[in-house]
Amino acid sequence: MIRRFNYTRRKRIEHQKVTIALQETGAGSPPTFTATLDLAELELPPDARLVITARRGRAAMRFDWGTAGAPTPPPDCRLSAELDNPSFRVMAQDDTGRILAMADRINPQRAGGQDSMLYLKEEELGQEVWRLDFSGAGKPTLLVNREIAGISAAMRHDDALRGLVLPEVLRAVLSRALIVDEAAPDDTEGDWSNWLDFVASFHSTADYPGIDSAGHRDKSEVSNWIDAAVDTFTRERFRASELYSKARER
Repeated sequence: MIRRFNYTRRKRIEHQKVTIALQETGAGSPPTFTATLDLAELELPPDARLVITARRGRAAMRFDWGTAGAPTPPPDCRLSAELDNPSFRVMAQDDTGRILAMADRINPQRAGGQDSMLYLKEEELGQEVWRLDFSGAGKPTLLVNREIAGISAAMRHDDALRGLVLPEVLRAVLSRALIVDEAAPDDTEGDWSNWLDFVASFHSTADYPGIDSAGHRDKSEVSNWIDAAVDTFTRERFRASELYSKARER
């Protein structure tokens, strides 16, 4: 078990105390966002400055949000084009810039109030139909080829196409989370917590490989567990024989 010591006495803002929602502004235009903060229990100084930062990869935008005593959004919360699938950080700072409290890697809600675990975006992909982009921490983007008419709608609603693509998306995401980033399947705070919670809803973590004496997990055993999770996901949501029959009917 990794123990983290808080030498700075910085307070942690629980994710459930922050609600950030993206609002689309029209085709091809970057979204804006709203934020609701519930910081009363932290008992921060009323004059502590609040800052919200949107990030994706190396791109970032900072928004001053008033004070802990009087949270005030800026008049313009429009994001740049580079921040089409951001995560957010909320900080409270004193007048010297010292961080008093913080919440990081907050996934925003989109239309309908759903967290955007997998963002769909049309891109120029040459002859590829789809590709995964992992530049957003814990928030992969499913890129689809914009030259294919109706590809976004099909990816959302066509079970035959989804059955071909989504199992491999899940396999790639779990491999990135558990093998590359070495997250634990019961991680509730890290970059991949939403995905790992989702997988735990249909596949048991009881037989997940343990840590050896050197503090590592056997990667081949982790890969086997990922294969079993993808198999469970596919059997529960997509049946190959049914998808084949639907495809033949077209």
